Amino acid sequence: ASANSPTVKILHLSDLHYGEASQGDVDWKIYIKGSERQKRVDRLPIYLQRMPQKADFLVVSGDITLAGDGRGLDAFQKVLLDGVKSKNLPPTSHTVLVPGNHDVDRRLAPRTDVRWQPFHENFGAHFVVPWLPVHERPDLLLRHLRETALEKQDVIGGGQPSVNSDTGLT
Repeated sequence: ASANSPTVKILHLSDLHYGEASQGDVDWKIYIKGSERQKRVDRLPIYLQRMPQKADFLVVSGDITLAGDGRGLDAFQKVLLDGVKSKNLPPTSHTVLVPGNHDVDRRLAPRTDVRWQPFHENFGAHFVVPWLPVHERPDLLLRHLRETALEKQDVIGGGQPSVNSDTGLT
């Protein structure tokens, strides 16, 4: 940011892997036989409380849990909501959560809403969650994205958008 504009602070979290499997987590890099270590999932709220400057925005880029573990999703949702309530985290409208490959039950059929349902139920009502419609065919998804881009450009900038003739994207 320039001297005339305010600085925006973004906190980025990724690969937290909350859930049953993380309860036995050991940080082997600093393991000392017989010592007690705090689990990483228990450390996050403490770190958030002790941050010298609070973030303006929070971006969580996937792998919140392991295999879509519902207890992990619930535990992380509680950390987020408690952090917002205590003002250790930005408001929910400034929090973006993007699901990762570990945030689903991979035993369920790919490209179906049910696969992502627990993630969406835990976070979709409270936080900003980018959500693409399910498409069985990539060409239909690209068409949807092009149409969405055209609608947004018409609303925001007016005029005709330029389209790349090789990709068909704006």
